[in-house]
Amino acid sequence: MSIRNLDKMFRPQSVAVIGASDKPHSVGSALMTNLTRAGFSGPIIPINAPLLALTPISPFRPRRWRGALLPDKAKITIEVKEADKRPVAAVADHDEVREVVSVDVTMDQTIAINLLFDPGHNLDERILREQFGV
Repeated sequence: MSIRNLDKMFRPQSVAVIGASDKPHSVGSALMTNLTRAGFSGPIIPINAPLLALTPISPFRPRRWRGALLPDKAKITIEVKEADKRPVAAVADHDEVREVVSVDVTMDQTIAINLLFDPGHNLDERILREQFGV
């Protein structure tokens, strides 16, 4: 393994936490708390947790805002101040809407999907590989 690869491991730009939890005194909760308190500045993405990860991906995000982990039933409304002076676009998946005034973010609890995958490849490992190149 080269030093370049070790640098990615010890100074990651983002972290996926398998088993993340908001239950007090759980290992997943302690890990999430320690990451945020230690000042990790990248996105922390919970895998298989009843959480909604709101992560900043725009280079123009508010400077001190690092994202949020919210209950999966939360409803978030983002309103644009002075929309006529500062045009804003909202992007979800591959769809873009321009001249946005407000955006409501919720998790649709009614949608279920069936994932087909090779039993020899763990789904959590595949998510990590696709998201972080691990």
